[in-house]
Amino acid sequence: MGAHIVSALADALTSHGLQLLWQLGTPSAAMGGDLAPAVVLTSLGEHEAGFAELSAGFRVPVRSLFPGLDGFQASPGGAQVDHLIDRGHRRLAYAASDDPQLERSSTLRQGAVLTRAEERGITTPFVVAMPLERQAARSALAALLSRDHPPTAVCAYNDHVAMAVLAAASDLGLSVPSDVAVIGVDDDPVAQLMTPALSSVRAELGDFVDEFAAEIAAGIVGSDSPEVKLPASPVVVIRGSS
Repeated sequence: MGAHIVSALADALTSHGLQLLWQLGTPSAAMGGDLAPAVVLTSLGEHEAGFAELSAGFRVPVRSLFPGLDGFQASPGGAQVDHLIDRGHRRLAYAASDDPQLERSSTLRQGAVLTRAEERGITTPFVVAMPLERQAARSALAALLSRDHPPTAVCAYNDHVAMAVLAAASDLGLSVPSDVAVIGVDDDPVAQLMTPALSSVRAELGDFVDEFAAEIAAGIVGSDSPEVKLPASPVVVIRGSS
């Protein structure tokens, strides 16, 4: 999704007479070299470590490339819960990623799952780290389903984690979704090829890229424009797993 936003934003900025030069690697003011940018975009969030230091290294505005990222990353969790509750489930689990690099986004999504469950008046969902290794995933799911009043449905951090749950369920002789329902996030192209086909939550960017490009261009010339953030309005793609 990040690469898609960068590519689409580069195209959108050309309509405002701007060119996007993207540098991969650890952000640093030194990367600018002899360039004289009108604005600097960074993948860092405004509240992340390093953003203030990076901003101090330029005489032009430094903006986060992904404004409102926390809300954008968290929002699928609420959509997952709503879908499963609407399908009749009242005992849920959140299958978190066990990848340390994904800890922040997984924790944000977990918080959204727990918050929406509370808002909808159901039992607090179980939380389990789901490995992307078949035997370990099988053990994790077996332990989860052996608890008192086990969950009947799983909100997975993303489609890869959801696929691990599906594989584990198959190994345990469980039927999906009758024994346990599963829903992921990202609507990976492989999701429809799973057995059963994996339900997922897809992010919708809407007009974000065009509006963000217009905001950047307006800021360069000192014009006021509404603040643009990534939309928190995901879409549930319903398939056989839920």
